Amino acid sequence: MTPETSFDRRRLLAFLASLPWVGSYASAATAASESALDRGPVIDAHCHLFNASDLPTVRFLKRVILQKYPKEAVSVLDIGDPDALDGLLSLATWILGRAKAPTAQSEIRVLEEQLRPKGFAAQERESAGDIQDAVAAYYLDQTGPVAVGGPERTRGDGLVLGALLSAAGQKRGVAVSGAPPTRSTAKSTAKKAYDSKTDIGTYLRWFSLISRYRYQLVDQLADDFERQGFKPKLLSPALVDYDLWLGEEVRRSSLTDQVEVMDRVSQRAEGPAVHGYVAYDPLRQVYWDQPKLREHARFSSLELVQHAVKDCGFLGVKLYPPMGFRPTGNGLQPQGYPDQVVADLGTVAVGAELDRALSGLYDLCTRLDIPILAHASHGNGAFADAADRADPAYWIAVFDRWPKLRVCLAHFGGFSAPSAAAPAGAVSPENSWEWTLGRYVAANPQSRVYADISYLAEVFAKPEARAKTAANIRAFVKAFDPKVEHLVFGSDWIMLGLQGGYPQYAGLVHDFFRLDCQFGADQMRRLFHGNAARFLGLERGSAGLKRMAFYYARNELPALRLRDLASAASSTRKSTGG
Repeated sequence: MTPETSFDRRRLLAFLASLPWVGSYASAATAASESALDRGPVIDAHCHLFNASDLPTVRFLKRVILQKYPKEAVSVLDIGDPDALDGLLSLATWILGRAKAPTAQSEIRVLEEQLRPKGFAAQERESAGDIQDAVAAYYLDQTGPVAVGGPERTRGDGLVLGALLSAAGQKRGVAVSGAPPTRSTAKSTAKKAYDSKTDIGTYLRWFSLISRYRYQLVDQLADDFERQGFKPKLLSPALVDYDLWLGEEVRRSSLTDQVEVMDRVSQRAEGPAVHGYVAYDPLRQVYWDQPKLREHARFSSLELVQHAVKDCGFLGVKLYPPMGFRPTGNGLQPQGYPDQVVADLGTVAVGAELDRALSGLYDLCTRLDIPILAHASHGNGAFADAADRADPAYWIAVFDRWPKLRVCLAHFGGFSAPSAAAPAGAVSPENSWEWTLGRYVAANPQSRVYADISYLAEVFAKPEARAKTAANIRAFVKAFDPKVEHLVFGSDWIMLGLQGGYPQYAGLVHDFFRLDCQFGADQMRRLFHGNAARFLGLERGSAGLKRMAFYYARNELPALRLRDLASAASSTRKSTGG
């Protein structure tokens, strides 16, 4: 990429001059029809566009499947049974090993037209067919004779095979005819299972999603929004970095390669803007800062953040506390860490070093005005009690010490996890993580603190559970955020693909907040795009917008994208400053 020192600054000035920064965005949004065909503009402030090559696959899948199983699907596999879970992971490994999701470097070559798209990831239809072929091969392998000297089939393998047959409408555990299955029978069974409304069918379709090119996932998500009547203005995908916490290193697409490929995706001229969050792991920074452990770290997380934001079109940073760290205060009292981390760091004060690494990030984000997206639901913990460390209670000290930080705590809306900062004797929802955040926002209305509603699975729930969530949200807004200036829309797609109803998710969320939660037009506009634009630092004159303007000019991207985003931020900016 062309370095800034050799950039034609006259072209930058001309580009900046072309941006009016003001316009009729707010009035146009207000006039937008509330019908299903015109739900107005949307910014997805929390999505994921990674594929299987970007992840520590086996250990990541195990946690995800346990936490986000498809609740609304017909159950044919009890993943609460450890053997069934092991069998499903075996099937996933079988499929994804054959799918060979495109690496970051191979996708860069495709985007630069040096390589043609191919294999499982080429097109959605071909991807589904290839996944079905892999399932058929698995079926034949599981029903054929056991190879001499090969591994014995496990109970988990049998449970998964039975689930596939049940999903395909066949008798559990045996082929309908009782005869050895043919390739044709196997393919038919695989297709029926893939298309079924069962939990195993949902998993298979999700395996297809995470086997595709990242730029195609962008197009699919944008198409999903448009089909539901939205105008997608910005997709903000988050990268993740779990390697050191889970003890499984990503080798096919390193995080540095992922930054590079998302830079190329952001440079595509068609479709909505795509600018996301680079992952920051304070543990990786701790390893990097220990000379004897640098080879295990491989790179500095802090240096990667600066590179991604300054040079590669990223807007912010993603933090994942449930891997095992608090936002601050790790050194204040003893807490557990993975055995390998303890062995590697030895006498190093892990908690204090984590705090130092996090302070370095907060200092950088304050200086450069970089927003932070942080996981804040009680789930996906890397080990026992790790999920507790994502409690908003542990963010309060960060907000107080770095008051200019822009922070969005993800996955608002559960109202079920008791917070360490809850008043004595409080019960749900007053003792919840959401209420802890709400009390802070109400006491500090000018703070740059937000919460996103990504993966709000409650919209798929039964009427009574849905009504309870709506009542809690109405009570929260009335008590803490009456104008809805601190809630942000996010989908958590591609993770949302683990719910069978995900293609209708945005529309369901829209109608849930408009009808069940009784949000007015201004509140809806802030929720779906205005608050996100402000959280992401896209107001006129902001450091973030200036970085984006330079990036757009350097890569000759459409100025209209930035004009819309800046107008969204300005039209909903609080009169007190926000």
